[in-house]
Amino acid sequence: MLFRTIQLLYQLLNENSKQTHHILLMIMAVAPASEQVLNAFNEILNLRRAYTYDRQQIFGFLHHVVNNGHLYDIQDCQLPSLRGILAQIEMLCPPDGGDFASPGLEPDQMIKRRLNPEWDSRNPSKASKFLLDPLWHDGVPYWGLFDMLGLFLSIIGVGPSRATKRNFYLPLIAMYAKWCSTLAASVPTMYNCTWIAYGPGKGTFFLGASLKGFRSYPGITGPWSKVIWEGRFSLINDAAMIESGNTMTNCPEQRENKTLIRFGNCAETYPFVHLFHGNPAAVHGIALQRQGVLPTNYEDNLSGSVWQNVRPLCANCRELTEMRRGCVANFDPLADANGVPP
Repeated sequence: MLFRTIQLLYQLLNENSKQTHHILLMIMAVAPASEQVLNAFNEILNLRRAYTYDRQQIFGFLHHVVNNGHLYDIQDCQLPSLRGILAQIEMLCPPDGGDFASPGLEPDQMIKRRLNPEWDSRNPSKASKFLLDPLWHDGVPYWGLFDMLGLFLSIIGVGPSRATKRNFYLPLIAMYAKWCSTLAASVPTMYNCTWIAYGPGKGTFFLGASLKGFRSYPGITGPWSKVIWEGRFSLINDAAMIESGNTMTNCPEQRENKTLIRFGNCAETYPFVHLFHGNPAAVHGIALQRQGVLPTNYEDNLSGSVWQNVRPLCANCRELTEMRRGCVANFDPLADANGVPP
């Protein structure tokens, strides 16, 4: 974009003028270069290139990780868990994953579920057709495709020592969001990357997505959506939440902004569960709206799609950050924007 502007300027000015040439040389000298995006996962994965991966390439990378753990500094004892997560990701993937399209568990969806023994198709309002059938990791339940993909990517590496929002965490979350949109047509509205910026655990990050991937119809599935909403809320419904007086629906977003956003819906849910302990003041993060990854290639300029779609914490997540003794300012989407190519 900047180079094209220079070309147009060149055409408008007198091409034979020495002064014009000097002006152009000065502009090109100060014109910022593209971001020097760092590679991820033991410096193996080029994030710019990975952003463009198709489905086959995405799963090719995930399988390369579990088949070559030593290259990623992954301990042998971690591999069985990673293989289990990868198998579940594949099973939940549309259009024909075994848990996505499971006979007797219609309608198809990207949520790991089982039939509720109390389900009565003649009285669907009585109970949900499904119950959550989670995969557990470190004591935390996962049942959605996008959350499991975020989990896998979050436990196979840490941020490089030179990682910043600009050169690593923003490209990483963009790649994650792009992969989600590549694997499924119905995608989350928001994505989040949260990381520890300094001190103990420096470079540890976690990726999350807002709730998506389920299909619930009162006459067909009963109150299935309520089961999922309550499952997400249970992840953060701890003593601090109870003491605050907030509930799933009696929450800042609904009280202050009159939205329908429930506590637990946001992309920050899983990242906050994993990272807000031990060193809360060092926890930083950024949220990205799904429109940010519509372009085919990663756009690192400030006027590009990614930077134009970073978002601040919603009222619920601000409250949750303060409950966890974190710093809301650490989630300012433009805090690291100085020097970004225009």
